[in-house]
Amino acid sequence: MIVTRIWHGRWFNLAGWVRSLALGASAAVSLLLKADLSGLPAAFKWIADVVAWTKGAAWFLVPAALFLAWAAFLFRKWLGDPAVIQVVHDLLTDYRNKVISDRASGFEHHHRVTLFRHKEWAWVSRCWPWNGWLIPVIRSGQTTRNPSCRFRASSDDPEKAEGVAGLAWVSDKDIEITQLPDVSFPNATDEAVAKYAANTGLDAATIRKMRPHARSFYATRVHVQNKLWGVMVIDSKNDNLRRKKIDSEYEAIYPSLSVLLRRI
Repeated sequence: MIVTRIWHGRWFNLAGWVRSLALGASAAVSLLLKADLSGLPAAFKWIADVVAWTKGAAWFLVPAALFLAWAAFLFRKWLGDPAVIQVVHDLLTDYRNKVISDRASGFEHHHRVTLFRHKEWAWVSRCWPWNGWLIPVIRSGQTTRNPSCRFRASSDDPEKAEGVAGLAWVSDKDIEITQLPDVSFPNATDEAVAKYAANTGLDAATIRKMRPHARSFYATRVHVQNKLWGVMVIDSKNDNLRRKKIDSEYEAIYPSLSVLLRRI
C-alpha cells in the first residue's frame, strides 16, 4: 500500500465527498419522512410525487446511504491520509540521509528505509496461505517507492518467515546483517547466492531472480500504541552499517513516527 502517487490523494478526497454526500442523503430522507405536502399547489404536484416515492423507498435508501458512507470511511482508512503518509516519507528520507551518509554509489535505490506493516490477512498473488504477511507501505527517497516485495511473517508459523523483515518480525531482537556477497550481477557464483539466501531468509532461486544490490541490512520491529505494528528495514549497498547512529537517530524519530502511524 505504498500510496504516494497523485491518484492516491484524489481517491482519498473523492471517498471523503462520497461519505459526506451519503450521510447528507440519509439525513435528508429521514427529514422527508415527516414532510406534509398536502397543501402544495397543483403546479408542484411532481414534488409531492417525488417525496411520496422517497418515503416509500426510505426503508432501502437510508440503510443504503449509511452503508455507502461506512464503505467510503473504510476505503479512506485503508488508503491512509496522504498528508500523513508524505510526512512519514519525508521523516524516513531524512533518517536515511543521517544514518547512511556515505552513499558513494549515488543511487537512491541502493540505500533505503522501508516500513512494512503486518497484516493478519492479505491477498498475495500466487501465494497461499494469505494470513500473516508484511506489506510495504512507505519507503524513503524518490525511486522504487512502490515495491512489490511481500514477506511471509505468520506468528502461528514463525519457521516459515521470509526475508529480513520476516526474520525481524518473529525475533525478539533487532536483525543486523553485514558483509553480504555481491549478487547483483547475473553470473554471481552459487556459493555467493547460497550465502546471501541463508542470511536473508530467502531461497537461492528468489535471490537469482531479484539480484539485490543490498549488502547490509538492519531491521527492527515497530510498535504503535504498545502493539506490534510492523517492521522497519534499512538496506544499503555498503557492506557495513553504523549501528550506533542508526539506534540514536531512531530513538529521536520514534515518538513522532509512532504517533503518525496511528493514522495510516
